[in-house]
Amino acid sequence: MRPATVNLNPVRENKGLNVKRKFILAFEGYRTEVRYFQGVNNHRSKLGISSLIEIYPLCRFPTQSGYSDPERVLDLLEDYITFLRYGNYSSDLFINTFINEMIQEEEIPEIKDKIETYMKAASECLLPLSDENKRIKNLDKAKEVCFEIYCEIFGNQKDIDFDFS
Repeated sequence: MRPATVNLNPVRENKGLNVKRKFILAFEGYRTEVRYFQGVNNHRSKLGISSLIEIYPLCRFPTQSGYSDPERVLDLLEDYITFLRYGNYSSDLFINTFINEMIQEEEIPEIKDKIETYMKAASECLLPLSDENKRIKNLDKAKEVCFEIYCEIFGNQKDIDFDFS
């Protein structure tokens, strides 16, 4: 037996879900805006920024300095999210990473025409090494191909000393 005051069908309260939201800030510039948001992140407690908000400035490349329209910013963001999620590069991200490692930023304005030639040739040569979504299947082979094209266009035998994985 149970006491008459005890209800067998209690009403459950809806306590809701404790969901953490992630806010992604995609900004135009590859240099200045990164500094602004790094500064905000470094002083988040002083500024009263909630721990629910994470600030991750994404690396952009000097070769992408004109990529400031919303569609291009979102395309770059998709590339990074896919890279983080699956660990594989799109051919565009791979080429920009390669250029960024091989060429000093201050040299880029002087050799912009060679860089454009390189990027076009590398894009074409990476097609057979990519899947239908333009994701690189074989990083070692892609690195080798990009290095050969780099030497051909820039006439330079600079060693590759960085890791794409």
